[in-house]
Amino acid sequence: MAIGVPLALVCAALTLAALLRFSFLAYCSAVLFASFDSYAVLGDLSAWYSSHAWLLLALLAALAVYSFWTALAGRPLLGDPEA
Repeated sequence: MAIGVPLALVCAALTLAALLRFSFLAYCSAVLFASFDSYAVLGDLSAWYSSHAWLLLALLAALAVYSFWTALAGRPLLGDPEA
């Protein structure tokens, strides 16, 4: 109990600092990737909980593609095509 409150304050401060410094997109991806370890993705794919894992994987893939597209900022994927 004695370590719980200071640790929670440190985690909250780091989360806020990351949110303010890197953007909301970085915060969302961090939250999604942090929740990834709670799903058994490579286990039994026919189990009742596998749909949740597939949904999380789809969200992570969509977030990665959107982040990559945003980072390019309109530039071509493989560099300058005229060069």
